[in-house]
Amino acid sequence: MGGSPGPGVWKDRSEAGQRLTESLTRLQLVRPIVFGLARGGVVVGREVAQRLLAPLSVFVARKIYAPGRPEDAIGALAPGAVFLNEPLIHKLRIGRRYVDLTIAEEQQEMERQRAAFRAADARQAAAGRTVILVDDGIASGATVVAAVDSLRKVAPSRILVAAPVCAPTALELLRQRGDEVVCMMCPADFSAVSRYYRDFAPVDDVQVLECLEPGPERS
Repeated sequence: MGGSPGPGVWKDRSEAGQRLTESLTRLQLVRPIVFGLARGGVVVGREVAQRLLAPLSVFVARKIYAPGRPEDAIGALAPGAVFLNEPLIHKLRIGRRYVDLTIAEEQQEMERQRAAFRAADARQAAAGRTVILVDDGIASGATVVAAVDSLRKVAPSRILVAAPVCAPTALELLRQRGDEVVCMMCPADFSAVSRYYRDFAPVDDVQVLECLEPGPERS
């Protein structure tokens, strides 16, 4: 991992997933299963799953943003797990009522997406397997932390967090927790995940479902 060679490193999420797989194939992965974080991580995860001949599932988690500051994630929630960045909440003087109301709102959206993606019981398939949790990029790390904490509850044998690009602060957060991270780039001048893609168009529910359609036989 090193500095940034400039914007548009990868053509799109699919190309990034292909490159990311090259890093993952060097590892000893026993019975891997891929979880793509909705929504963009599913597109990257599809490429990883296809090349590793591993099953692909969608994982739904939701960011909790600071009021009026959509660039600042103060936490995230996933099935059975909530992560809050308490120092940031205190620094921004965000009241607990706002946090609680926002969690309730995002919980509703998370359940809507899980139903739409038919992902209600997806975690159960992770028990005893090597989980590869894939995102298209990690900025704050909040969503990944919540997702990892959620997945740990079903007792996988190992969890790997994999992303094409990761902010240094997020990488430090994950490693402080003891999480395993595979990341191709961790630029010191990280500003936004979108900077590293020439095409970073939003991914909608239909595209997620298309990625989840059965492909080559996997085990």
